[in-house]
Amino acid sequence: MAPKTPKLTAAEFQERYGDLVAREYSEYDTARTLQRALGVRKPPIVVSEAMLKVWFQTQRMPVNALKVSSAQDLHEKCGSFLVSLAAEHPTAYKLGRALKERDPPVFAGEGVLKQWLQRYCNAEPVFSAAHLELKFGARIREHEEARGMDAAGLRVWLRTDLKVDASERTCQTWRIREWSTADKLLCISDIEATCGKY
Repeated sequence: MAPKTPKLTAAEFQERYGDLVAREYSEYDTARTLQRALGVRKPPIVVSEAMLKVWFQTQRMPVNALKVSSAQDLHEKCGSFLVSLAAEHPTAYKLGRALKERDPPVFAGEGVLKQWLQRYCNAEPVFSAAHLELKFGARIREHEEARGMDAAGLRVWLRTDLKVDASERTCQTWRIREWSTADKLLCISDIEATCGKY
């Protein structure tokens, strides 16, 4: 009688056998071939092909992958490009996916990514185009590159240069709206220049 297949999840398989598979079975690149190879080893590792398909999609680390275990480790190894990447992918889930698509891929747990975002990429939230105009409109207009950016580019620039978190929609609304002063003081620097600092 054939042994029963244990009910392992892809994450459990990675935790138990991930290092072994990376060391001894890296040449197997499909769930079916890996399942067969694991089944004939002594002692056999009996797992389902369906679980291995999930593992290949979500857990398997390529040979050249970089694995990080803490927010500080992530910042030390990837800090040079991570802030701009986080501006384009502002959640831990999206940032994790973007890191896995790099060459070489970078693997970091969701908890590590959340901690990194909080520690190294904490930005001031801006929730409306009017708020963006009031606090940062003058600085955007003064910066030659930022003036010509589309909404997506402006969002990244705000995040990386000013540490401001504004959605692409907020940036788009700010871009298309006419911010004519019409003899009104719309930003803090104009008020200070006209009325003086208190």
